[in-house]
Amino acid sequence: MKKLLFILMAACGLGLLGCGNSQPKAVYDQQSERWVLQTDTETLYGAGTEYIMFVPAAFDNIKLIDRDGEEGYYLATRKGKTYMFGEYGGVLCDSIPLVSEPVYRYARGKNGSFSGSLAGLPANPITVHTEKGAFLVINKNEWICYGPYEDIVTGNTGLMFKENGKWGVRKYGNWIEKKQASYTDAKDYRFEYQEIILLPAKYEKVINYAYTEGAYDEKRGFKNESDVKWYAFDGTKWHAFDVNGKPIKVNQSELNTALKLKPQIKLGKPLLQRIGNDEASIVRVQRRRF
Repeated sequence: MKKLLFILMAACGLGLLGCGNSQPKAVYDQQSERWVLQTDTETLYGAGTEYIMFVPAAFDNIKLIDRDGEEGYYLATRKGKTYMFGEYGGVLCDSIPLVSEPVYRYARGKNGSFSGSLAGLPANPITVHTEKGAFLVINKNEWICYGPYEDIVTGNTGLMFKENGKWGVRKYGNWIEKKQASYTDAKDYRFEYQEIILLPAKYEKVINYAYTEGAYDEKRGFKNESDVKWYAFDGTKWHAFDVNGKPIKVNQSELNTALKLKPQIKLGKPLLQRIGNDEASIVRVQRRRF
């Protein structure tokens, strides 16, 4: 109920919803499965169930984006601007208008791509570009927005972010082990938001080099931390760091391999790929199974 109240207050603050006492009430339309608010001049739409409205009826249009069995999100438009909301409520990224539709690159089972969990994330990530910058949006028990940054590229254990024209790396939140109940030995895992900077934003280029085949466990992390490292170029030379941002010796052969690969956006089936752009990217190396 508190979340719903926050959504409605945010909508009022954005001017998306008339908040006077004399305003007409929204009703749930069974056929379209949307909440509808009919005024003297327009018809506005919201989202939810027939019992509760998760997204206020304050938009010209609204649609649900399904995420392959995981919690989806709504894209709602109003006066030419698009906003993003969680499937079960929650104003994402402070309801900042998007400049483009969210990018969901790690859809499970499509074109041989990796799932978000295999990328070291608690849930499949969504990259969102707004009028205030780029965000990475994830969902593990609650929606979390990393940002805003000038640009974002997701890595295996950290997020490559751009600030003031330079690149840095920050860590994702940690898995926290939590008992489900006192009468069972079963354990649950939740994601906790943490602001941990592995590399400050002072580099021209950053490459996340990671072996992925069989190296990652969704709840425990990488079995061998040497499977993940960071390469960063300061404008003069390349530096290497381990998974926790500690300086290590540059593996020149590994770095040369990474630099020879042309960055691309979508994951495919080759055993060796570089995903991202020329400034920030992740090199995924799959170990062959014999």
